[in-house]
Amino acid sequence: MFKKLIALSAVTASLLLPVTASAATFSIKPQLSPVCTYSADINLDTEGKSVDGSDLYMFYDSSKLNITSVDDGSLFPTYVGKNIDSTIGKISLSGLASIIQPVVGNGLFARINFQIKDDAP
Repeated sequence: MFKKLIALSAVTASLLLPVTASAATFSIKPQLSPVCTYSADINLDTEGKSVDGSDLYMFYDSSKLNITSVDDGSLFPTYVGKNIDSTIGKISLSGLASIIQPVVGNGLFARINFQIKDDAP
């Protein structure tokens, strides 16, 4: 159990670093529970700029984590291209604004649900 907690701490620390795109900032806020399934919120702040869409490409160590699902957020009206590639450890998702109304502000882009593997190093 202690090994899992250390692995989760390392994963959580690496997930907390914001990723900056042109005119936008992603941040992740893990929500930990006493069971072995966890979720991490991916938030997007457009920093006051109008955006018509945004792409998320997130890489993870597939020898330590099992991504169980990726939930669409509420910031964009449409989400497309959702993909979890556990072979290379990559998650991708795109959010699209409507044609007549761009997105400005901050909010939930996606929620990543994951488990720490029992044999995680």
